[in-house]
Amino acid sequence: MKLDLELKLKLDFLGEGWDKCEMVFAPVSVAEARKMMNVDDSDQDEILKVGIDLIKSKFIRGNVLSEGKVVDMTVDTIEDLPVSVMEESINCLVGSMSKKK
Repeated sequence: MKLDLELKLKLDFLGEGWDKCEMVFAPVSVAEARKMMNVDDSDQDEILKVGIDLIKSKFIRGNVLSEGKVVDMTVDTIEDLPVSVMEESINCLVGSMSKKK
């Protein structure tokens, strides 16, 4: 079942002019969260790949600051954003989920 839910990430933490910018995502299902938990913590390339793939797959819409103007972004814009946006996006999508050891 597809739920009518959206998660919004405000991008104002990027600095001046970004207060009107945001990214909107579909929520992560329990099954998708479990897949994230199975990623090898020691494989940084795999962590980055899974994270970017998740963000792209859940991206609905957003806008960014470009040349002083707020413009719509596409899924292709995601990899051009700072790593801090990826970290915040993952936190927005899955919260503070931790592995059980």
